[in-house]
Amino acid sequence: LHPTCMKKTTVDIPSIMRRVTVGNFVGAKKQLGRFALTLKEKPLQLSEAERTCILNLRRQPSVAIREVVDFVLKEEGQNS
Repeated sequence: LHPTCMKKTTVDIPSIMRRVTVGNFVGAKKQLGRFALTLKEKPLQLSEAERTCILNLRRQPSVAIREVVDFVLKEEGQNS
C-alpha cells in the first residue's frame, strides 16, 4: 500500500516522516521549510493528512503528524 496522507495535501508528509524515523531532524526541518508558506496558508493540511493516514484504513490510530511536525520544529530550534 502507498501512503494516502498526501492525497489532498501539497506537503510531502512521507518524506518528512522518513527523515524523522531515521533521526534526520535537520533534513525533516528542511523539508518542512519547503512547505512553510503552504502550511501557513492552509494549516488544516496536517489534520487532513492525519485523517487520511493509511493506518486509518487498517483501523489503527493514525500517525500523529501534527505532533511530529511540532517536535521537529521545536527540537531543531533547540539545537540551532
